[in-house]
Amino acid sequence: GDSLFWGYNPKNDDQLKEAFDYAVQNYSPVLLDTAELYGLGRSETLLGQYSSSIDTNKVVVATKFAALPFRTKPESVVKACQASVKRLGGRPIDLYQIHFPGAWANEAYWDGMAQAYDKGLIKAVGVSNYGVDATRACHQA
Repeated sequence: GDSLFWGYNPKNDDQLKEAFDYAVQNYSPVLLDTAELYGLGRSETLLGQYSSSIDTNKVVVATKFAALPFRTKPESVVKACQASVKRLGGRPIDLYQIHFPGAWANEAYWDGMAQAYDKGLIKAVGVSNYGVDATRACHQA
């Protein structure tokens, strides 16, 4: 999260690490749902740090691309994905999603997702916060 919407405070990072460790030790595999927008990358960075010393089979990472109006090309998705991979510790992302449908460039986003997949940056693609019509539009693209 971030400080504006979720009250994130870096002083709590140790408590977040404790919660992460507890989940991994008691509930593996654990689905870690994050996004590049959460804390402007801070959430991904923390998860990358926390998971750096554990067996990668213990976590499944799902993160999201922000379909912002100035990001309208497939390369926007690939570049954002590369940044997320780096923040998450360098391993391929298990599930990379488009965070919300845009009013622009949705087909270009799917091309970018395919390119990221072909580059080995991600293992699976998906969507988040999509309704039925937006999901059908993806399928038709």
